[in-house]
Amino acid sequence: MEVELDSLVMEYLEARGFHQACAALRQETKEGPPTPSSLTHTSGLQYEFLVAFNSGERSAFFGLWSKHLPTELLASDPLCIELEVLVSVYFALYPSRTGLGSLARSMADFRSHLEARGRVLAQSQEFSAFCALPYIPDPALHPTFKPILTVNPSPALTIHFLP
Repeated sequence: MEVELDSLVMEYLEARGFHQACAALRQETKEGPPTPSSLTHTSGLQYEFLVAFNSGERSAFFGLWSKHLPTELLASDPLCIELEVLVSVYFALYPSRTGLGSLARSMADFRSHLEARGRVLAQSQEFSAFCALPYIPDPALHPTFKPILTVNPSPALTIHFLP
């Protein structure tokens, strides 16, 4: 099973033009499984991401995000772009969902995010409604955002951070 999965990943990397990544994966699969110390680092990093995510610590989360993900990937990979949008919305709505933190502050942070990277939202019909989010006085009462607040999105988003 693992050999088939490794093969599929290598095929994907080659098709996307990530030849160095494919070569690195090919070499690592020849060398065998990772050592326990490297697994601990990965698990530790995932843990840091999840703690920041689950506790609504936007700055800590995106600090890790910027530090550990290549800029080129963040700018061009559709999955990363979509995930960044969803996580930004999650943090914007975190105070409304949990009653913790300042809604005004989270909306100001989201507005800043839109100003810096909002072109992604504007280009996607799926995400364009979120452009209005910082200007809605109480998203929990607005018909567009009320359904989002009644469903806990964290399991769907959390899966992206698990091996």
